[in-house]
Amino acid sequence: MTIFSYDCNVNKLFQKRIYLDFASITPISKKVSKETKKGELFFANPSSLYKEGVLARKQIERSRKKIGSFLNARAEEIFFTSGGTEGNNLAILGVFKDFKLKNKEKTPHFITSTIEHSSVLECMRHIEKVGGVVTYIAPDRSGIIDTKAVKEALRPETVLVSIQMVNNEIGTIEPIAEIAKEIRHFKKLNSMEIFPLLHADACQALSYIKIDTLKLHTDLLTLDSSKIYGPRGSGVLYVKKGTPISTILYGGSQEEGLRSGTENIGAILGTAKAFELVEENRSKEFYRQVELQKYFLHNLSIKIPEAKINGHLIERVPGNVNFYVKGLDAEFALFELDSRGILVSTASSCVNNKEESYSYVIKEINPGAETSSLRVSFGTTTTKRDIDKFFKVFLNTNSYKETIRR
Repeated sequence: MTIFSYDCNVNKLFQKRIYLDFASITPISKKVSKETKKGELFFANPSSLYKEGVLARKQIERSRKKIGSFLNARAEEIFFTSGGTEGNNLAILGVFKDFKLKNKEKTPHFITSTIEHSSVLECMRHIEKVGGVVTYIAPDRSGIIDTKAVKEALRPETVLVSIQMVNNEIGTIEPIAEIAKEIRHFKKLNSMEIFPLLHADACQALSYIKIDTLKLHTDLLTLDSSKIYGPRGSGVLYVKKGTPISTILYGGSQEEGLRSGTENIGAILGTAKAFELVEENRSKEFYRQVELQKYFLHNLSIKIPEAKINGHLIERVPGNVNFYVKGLDAEFALFELDSRGILVSTASSCVNNKEESYSYVIKEINPGAETSSLRVSFGTTTTKRDIDKFFKVFLNTNSYKETIRR
């Protein structure tokens, strides 16, 4: 069995191995790869005034316009980044910096949750160190952020609320539109025109959810190409027109001065193509993965009845199943599965403390289960045969056998 036969480039190393970690990163689509290589034709610096530079600039602006149309946003509201981490940093720290430059004597207040991606949480911790105040909202046991908790946390000095649209570890879908409604109501009640702003990390959402920035009412929104079969090191930050934000990266005047650095035309072209393919295939792939998730959960209930699901059972994307078995050594199980050709994860790859391989997200919603949890995530190439193989191998691992003996 080859796992990446469908429109994906992959090293022969992965042949006959089953990849079930698509939430971590997706393989690059062949169509995207082909589009990315076109960037080699437009080698001139897009900031140059001669013909070749102008042609390169046109490619970037066409891609910007295309992505904007998919998000129901203006082209000038689309900014190219190196991925989700930079997008989150630029959104959060850029707003913080802009506020402090204009309001030196005021202490800005930020709101986020305790289960955000580390690139958000680390920004918030930095803000606390340099003069800001942060409220961390804990989710309920299913991993959902209560809109009432956000409402209660809002203050006149609140500058930004940052909540992830889909959690990368447990796949829960957060009520971003409802949170936006609470923020709009708060602003109206307090006669506030600009703040609080709303930022959503939507890196895990785009494959499953149609994102319409006008309906969501977000001021900033982060997207990552490597989560949608696009090139690595490429992403998009949506910044609503009029949003007060300053650069955190100094250099040239690229991306309207917000994100300096000579543009990677190949990555930008590939990212636009990845967006296009997601829009074309989302509905069909969504329902295909719904069936895969049902199949996985059915097998889980029969073959491992002691297993429990982490995260909300309904408000979740279909490509993510995070489960725990009490007493299981999840890390040991991961290595055993890897040695037998099955690739899963125990936590996000983007953690600050590399010595800690367990999930702080699971620890937050289900204390004690973080050492016994595995995340299985599906993609365009996942089949029921892959799921069958997973269970066959997992049930025969020493880590699981030792667990059920106890």
